[in-house]
Amino acid sequence: MKSPFTKLSPTKPFRRGVYSATLAVSLSVVWPAWAAAPFTVNGNGTVTDATTRLVWDQCAYGLTGAACDAGIVFQGDWPMALAKAVEANAASYKGFTDWRVPNKNELESIVKRDPYTSGQPTIDTSAFPGTPLAYQGDRWFWTSTSLARFPIYAWKVDFSDGGPSYREKDYYYYVRLVRSGQSLAPFDLLGSPPDTTLPETTAAPAISGSPTARTAGISVTINEAGTGYWLLVPSAATAPTSEQVVTGVNYAGVTVVRSGNTAMTAATPASISLSGLTPSTAYKLYFVAKDTANNQQASPSSVAVTTASTDLTPILMLLLD
Repeated sequence: MKSPFTKLSPTKPFRRGVYSATLAVSLSVVWPAWAAAPFTVNGNGTVTDATTRLVWDQCAYGLTGAACDAGIVFQGDWPMALAKAVEANAASYKGFTDWRVPNKNELESIVKRDPYTSGQPTIDTSAFPGTPLAYQGDRWFWTSTSLARFPIYAWKVDFSDGGPSYREKDYYYYVRLVRSGQSLAPFDLLGSPPDTTLPETTAAPAISGSPTARTAGISVTINEAGTGYWLLVPSAATAPTSEQVVTGVNYAGVTVVRSGNTAMTAATPASISLSGLTPSTAYKLYFVAKDTANNQQASPSSVAVTTASTDLTPILMLLLD
């Protein structure tokens, strides 16, 4: 099935300005003047662009069906989005093993150039049904292209008006995979497949020395560089989730006693110092590690902390006076 709409062309402007002719150059194709029917919907859930020869997943990743209205749509940060391409290839997604996250030029190539219609996505809805609109929430689509000057950002495309923008890589957006054509992955700093391995606590949180009436020390080690997040609560409190440990605030009726985070080096014990505690009190400290690729420990590890019964600090101060 071929679609009738006219898509974005480097020879015509779209609503947000003149579209750069570098798209045609970067894809190494000669654009036909006024490609009237560029998309062919294949029978396997993919769409072929006759202009660029790129083959697209018809649905946002995670959705299925002719109308892309079944399944659970994926939303994740930039490393997670790149990992979905690795996942798709491992599973021979739709019969192929060369899927990738499109770069900025590739994703912009399917933006619709026709006059904007309120409430309709700027994409061929016959070829790509069920495409969400960004103004319905954070429903942008990730590209694989990092922002050159500030690589903590990556480019994304909004199909409510066709505009590109960029955002920190820890935001959660959609992804539409692409294959075939000429991959420009080497220019997008993709390198090797993204790190999706969760960090491990190689030495669980443990008491360092003996707690005093008001202080305690904790030692913990993880297997790679990252950040350690900790949360101290009364011992009888409901255990927090990993996200609640990272957030570090009161949760589910539980009042957090202390919380914090610390930078960690691989295989090197990190110290957590607790102070201002109550004598003769039982607490529990929960710990979660997050690595530099933003992978987070699935479940918190923990250690019981009980303070001493007597606060000797005033007596020692008198003796030293």
